[in-house]
Amino acid sequence: MHFLNRKLSFSKPSCDELARRYDKIAANWHATLQANHYLSAYQQVIGEAINSFEFNFTSTPLSVLDAGAGTGGFSIALSKLLHLELSFELLDLSPEMLNIAQQQLHHCGYSCTLINSDINALQHSRKRYDLILCGHVIEHCADPQAALQTLSSLLSEDGIIILAVSRPHWCSRLIQLSWGHQTYPKATFIKMLHSAGLSKVYATRFNKGPPKFTSYGYYASNFATDKRTAT
Repeated sequence: MHFLNRKLSFSKPSCDELARRYDKIAANWHATLQANHYLSAYQQVIGEAINSFEFNFTSTPLSVLDAGAGTGGFSIALSKLLHLELSFELLDLSPEMLNIAQQQLHHCGYSCTLINSDINALQHSRKRYDLILCGHVIEHCADPQAALQTLSSLLSEDGIIILAVSRPHWCSRLIQLSWGHQTYPKATFIKMLHSAGLSKVYATRFNKGPPKFTSYGYYASNFATDKRTAT
């Protein structure tokens, strides 16, 4: 596997191609995430964000944007850990994924608004969100920095963004052969978050399963009160 030690170049699929590919695998996607511990990874980074920032939101329900929601794994993890009234908006390229996410959140007792588009569609939105979730999406974007800038601009004054992002590892390279996404060293992605206008940034390594090797978790804010020193 010497080729895994080389710097490889991958071609990112277009948004339309990604939508078609995710539509085809939507039915089994949630089970795949669960079997490979990605859902527990989402719970881990959400839990750390809750423990690191004061959730001093004065009004409910809290507005939540799940950017690249897939089948709703990140949103479901949030609903299990943050026992507050939540209003969800789910954005994804795949209508099949969104339909499954809506059904799963309904089973958890939540309604949601669906947005069948990419992050660029929100560039000029005036809506602001208390929480933004973004699980393994930025690395698929044609302009990752612009996508982060858009998400940062959508945060409310005390808003918090929580992300899971692919990192360099030979396991990630095997996945890249299929999906063509980027990976980011932790220091690089922290700089990207700062460049997007986020002043308080934390990073974490996942504890188990494939996410321990393929991904980092991040959570960031501008004005939320933090309980420890940010990076």
